[in-house]
Amino acid sequence: MKRVGELIEKSQLSQKDKSNFVSLLSRATDEELENIVSLFSESSSWVEVMYDNYKNKEAALENKDSDQWNTIVAGEKSMLQVL
Repeated sequence: MKRVGELIEKSQLSQKDKSNFVSLLSRATDEELENIVSLFSESSSWVEVMYDNYKNKEAALENKDSDQWNTIVAGEKSMLQVL
């Protein structure tokens, strides 16, 4: 978890968002954290991409907006195909 926190600290997120993201990721398993470290180490822009994606999902759930949720998931699928 320490390495994830270090990588998030180097990102362009606000201090509040950094803190929120570290807190969120503290619930991840060691295996998930290893994957996250690999991704964030590849490019620091992934920190912002992943946090923005999380915030968009959170908003879709709060608004009970299934269209927004489906758009987010479709975007994730597109990203995964590129990777």
